[in-house]
Amino acid sequence: MIHFFVSVNEGQKNIISQQIIKVAEDACIFGKIYEATTEGIFGNWDVKVYIGKGDGKWNYLKEGLYDEISLMSKLGLKYIRFIVQTKEPDDLSQLIQPAGQTAFDVMMEHVCQPYFLTTKREDTQRDVLYNDIIALLKKKQKGGWSGNQENFAKIFVDCLVALLWYIDPHHNTLAARSLNIPDTFKELNLYQCDKYYNNFYFTGYHKKKSLEKEKLEHLAQSLELLIGQPWASEIKWINFISQVFELTNIVKKYAKYLQGVNFEMNVRHNNNLVIQDFNQDLQVYTIEGSQKINIKYQNLSDFLLKKNDYEFFDLEEHVPSDLMQKYRYIKDLRLNFPVIIYRYHQGNYLGTLNYIWKVLLLVDQRSETENARVMAIIQENLPKYFTCQMRKNALNKV
Repeated sequence: MIHFFVSVNEGQKNIISQQIIKVAEDACIFGKIYEATTEGIFGNWDVKVYIGKGDGKWNYLKEGLYDEISLMSKLGLKYIRFIVQTKEPDDLSQLIQPAGQTAFDVMMEHVCQPYFLTTKREDTQRDVLYNDIIALLKKKQKGGWSGNQENFAKIFVDCLVALLWYIDPHHNTLAARSLNIPDTFKELNLYQCDKYYNNFYFTGYHKKKSLEKEKLEHLAQSLELLIGQPWASEIKWINFISQVFELTNIVKKYAKYLQGVNFEMNVRHNNNLVIQDFNQDLQVYTIEGSQKINIKYQNLSDFLLKKNDYEFFDLEEHVPSDLMQKYRYIKDLRLNFPVIIYRYHQGNYLGTLNYIWKVLLLVDQRSETENARVMAIIQENLPKYFTCQMRKNALNKV
């Protein structure tokens, strides 16, 4: 490969800043370098070629694009400048400026020519995205901006790059809410290869931040203010601007979704009602007495026998620590007298609370009022968790 420093001018105006171009050794004429630099955007009509050493002095090549590149090596030169005329005249008479043409006419002719921003040197992936958007605009919007709209063009592209860069690592997050970026932007080079521009988000050792409602709204509103300007209402911009509006609508929809999620979490955090449903998480049942009991229940039987009826206790102190043995212990529990088991599932990994109390032997002598009083006391003292953080705080208390 051969390397050259190449720039492109339109008259005295630089339209492609100096960049290093790699050219295959079999590329024998300057036209190959010109095509690699401009990607065919400006055409090859009336292109003048100048070569030099980089000291500001340029030598004109008479044969232009058709001259051989080999002379660069022979002369020890590395710098090439192409000067182009982007619009081909309809006939040779237009090559000569009419005698009555004024400076104002020349200025107006320049203003009417299509304008596109120049590409940047690609030092970062964000610069790559910037250049790919310029290429996309040239492909989709051949009319470009007018010569007097350079400032609008720069601000618009900067805002578009900022929004696309921010949501770049989060396409799957948006797609999970059925929010996909418009088809036009899927034509960006890396997106066509199922890649991302912000690779550092995935490969860097830093905290991966989620999309934020405030920033999404700010970027979308900034872009919508720009496309509300008169230049965006021109007929040639209708298709592209409609795609930009679709992009900002997608961003605003996700911002609204985030607002709803945050509101719901705030309501739960400030709510005095527990999230658990006692109808589903609570189980109370009676185990009648048995004449013969397993030896493993003897200690519990002796303990409760000494206690008063309707005096409840935490069963945790008497059950095995092994989960399987604990399950079987409670499932097969039988004592010499009737008892009531109160089981409350706290949710997730917190497990189940188990309480037990002794009742009278005869069913018709048992008091439902006393049972209700005991269950009310237990329920009042049950731990209440309203959010995950509050649950962690409660469990971490000494």
